[in-house]
Amino acid sequence: MPRRLLYPLATSVASIMYLVMPEARRNAKENMRRVLGPGSTRWQINKATWQAFHNLGRYGADFVRDHRKLEGRITFSGWEHLDNALADGKGAILVGLHMGSWELGAMTIAKRRYPMNVLVDKVYTEGFSKWVQKMRSKFGMKVIAVNDGTPRMFRALRNNELLAILVDAPKHAKLHVNFCNSRAKAPGGPAALALRTGAKIIPAGVFRASGNKFKGWFQEPLSFEPSGDFKKDVQELTQRIMDTLEQTLKTHPEQWFMFRKMWA
Repeated sequence: MPRRLLYPLATSVASIMYLVMPEARRNAKENMRRVLGPGSTRWQINKATWQAFHNLGRYGADFVRDHRKLEGRITFSGWEHLDNALADGKGAILVGLHMGSWELGAMTIAKRRYPMNVLVDKVYTEGFSKWVQKMRSKFGMKVIAVNDGTPRMFRALRNNELLAILVDAPKHAKLHVNFCNSRAKAPGGPAALALRTGAKIIPAGVFRASGNKFKGWFQEPLSFEPSGDFKKDVQELTQRIMDTLEQTLKTHPEQWFMFRKMWA
């Protein structure tokens, strides 16, 4: 199906999801309220939530139709930050949020012959999850399952490869951080990996732009000097990660696919 027909169909399905999934809708609205801030109106929150569902529909349409058909529609900035980080020989950890089209970004990186690993969680049923991971592998990524991937993550970084982790994962989060002026949970894994291996942490993301195009970016690696207190360092580096990604989130909140509770 051509994209000009697929996108309207996908957004129609997303509209139905918005109506028939009350818990996801409530969670998304609460999350948007936090992101948009105390001055946001109910209309602004509802609009951003509605747009998030629609953008999720488009994301799903691109995934099913195959992200490779979007090659040439994405521009990336900050490749030098990737190269500089890998020059140390200790790998690099890309951290981001469930926003825009992270699979398209990972595929684009892999196409440029960077060794690309992505940490993934199970998606719905076991069978559907296997199909999703098979598709991701087809895009050129090395898929690492979150439940048993610790040795593979260490091995990837020792081999000077890239490891991509989406950190808005309340299911696996154990640390409390300040996020959008409220107490939220975040996983300490990326910070712990970086401290254990010496790998640089690079905030990154891909946004959907006008004209069915995409913009990707890599920021400079986060600067952090360990104190020697590992637990304290993991907490502080995780907070630094979330502070950086918060600024990104506020520029495109309608592209954030978070339908689970992020805040207490």
